[in-house]
Amino acid sequence: MLSLRLIVGTVISNVSLVAHAEETTSTSSSLTVTPDTDTVTRDQEKQNLLNDSDNKRILANEAEGIDDNDASIEAPTVVSRDDFNNDNEYYSYLRTHPYVKATDAISTRSADVAMAGATTAAKEYAFEGLQRTTVIQKAYIGSTYIYVTQLTGQDLYLSRCRIEGDVAVYQDEMKLTDFGHSQTLEEFKYNDEYYFWIGCKGVETTSSGIPWSTQVARIQYSPGELKYTDAPRFSSINYLNNTGASNGSMTRSDSALSSTTNRLFIWTKNGDGTAHYASYDATQMNQILDEAVSSGGNLYVPFTDSRVHDAYIAGHSMTSSVLTSLISYDSIQGFEYNDADAIYISSGQEGDTPAMVKFAWNTTSGSKVTLNNSEFGSTTETEGMQLKGDDVHLVVDFHDSPNVSMIYSVPKSAF
Repeated sequence: MLSLRLIVGTVISNVSLVAHAEETTSTSSSLTVTPDTDTVTRDQEKQNLLNDSDNKRILANEAEGIDDNDASIEAPTVVSRDDFNNDNEYYSYLRTHPYVKATDAISTRSADVAMAGATTAAKEYAFEGLQRTTVIQKAYIGSTYIYVTQLTGQDLYLSRCRIEGDVAVYQDEMKLTDFGHSQTLEEFKYNDEYYFWIGCKGVETTSSGIPWSTQVARIQYSPGELKYTDAPRFSSINYLNNTGASNGSMTRSDSALSSTTNRLFIWTKNGDGTAHYASYDATQMNQILDEAVSSGGNLYVPFTDSRVHDAYIAGHSMTSSVLTSLISYDSIQGFEYNDADAIYISSGQEGDTPAMVKFAWNTTSGSKVTLNNSEFGSTTETEGMQLKGDDVHLVVDFHDSPNVSMIYSVPKSAF
């Protein structure tokens, strides 16, 4: 068990940053733009923005036809020009967000993680007929179907598989273009319709080359293709709070629903390893997206929007050291969140024994379990999880030839 003793009450000092449509990876320097006052004309404001080095980079890339998902481009992107319908909207956003201040207090308490021990994982489902050869990232088990996601390049494939005993048989699929790598797949019913929360807008935010999802979208399952820009979604997730302050340069995000689906949990990780998470009223968040759809305008709503602040319930942050002490193998493979505000994280890269931790919302106290099964070995990788009934279901991949993915379960009482 890892135990860390860190100074309590560490606070990130106020830092003034240019409020680009794309946030830069470096937050160590202080950058300024001319304030929006009566003495500054619109043309002057526009010129000030154009003269900023990072805005120059963004616009130059666009002039060359380079998408912000290109691996050669710095990718701290959360909101970019392609999230706006035209240049006027783009410059308007920059003009009305001239400064960003980071003042978030981050928990640095030592993690107190109890080893609940090893528990036997029961095999629940295998899959037949999947059209993709890549491993399953996340599964959602319903009453008739299991829905699974598989990443191919920048695109995410969402397949529907009919449950036939202990086998899930492929039926059809959606191609989710530029949705990226996401461990989010949460089904819910809203206004008598079924939807999924899912990560979208894959961006190569790290040197790993993985196109991490940086936004969260609401979609309905319909075989065919859906581009992320055609999905109602929330952007600027690095503003995951109710203060209007940036949490810094985000590298990835994921989401989960509480067991009764009335709270939406969203988690982000920064380049420095700092984690931020918050819960939102799910009904209010859906109503916000309804308004975006009915407006006939932008389908994205940034987390800086006052309506999103109104939907905010609670939030928390923790340092990289505390997060690392909570999880296993310094690996985050999937999330779950229950009605008691407990968070579950699954861990395990290829060759690691699958592991999970459960910890309380605003503390660093947790309980870890490792999963045993005679089928686990050197090719095993842990993926996303789902709370269902009295069990925690977990996708386990086998990096063989061909790749194989299965769903296992352990009782919640194991924690």
